[in-house]
Amino acid sequence: MARRGGVARSWTSGLGGPMTRGVVLDFGGALVVASAVRLLGADPRGTFGSAGVTAGVLFRPAVARVNARIRREAEGA
Repeated sequence: MARRGGVARSWTSGLGGPMTRGVVLDFGGALVVASAVRLLGADPRGTFGSAGVTAGVLFRPAVARVNARIRREAEGA
């Protein structure tokens, strides 16, 4: 059982906001693209495929930003 203020929390202090924002933007972007593709007449396979590709493309820069922030905090510590 992990404690609330454990090791992982000390390593990622203050990352809740940026990480949450990245996940919300990722899902929001995937939803927008899936909606647009569906309105253009795609079948469900194309709709969900476009949502998955969009989520993957948006996830990479979000993770890169969070990793850069962790590196900056680690160097400053």
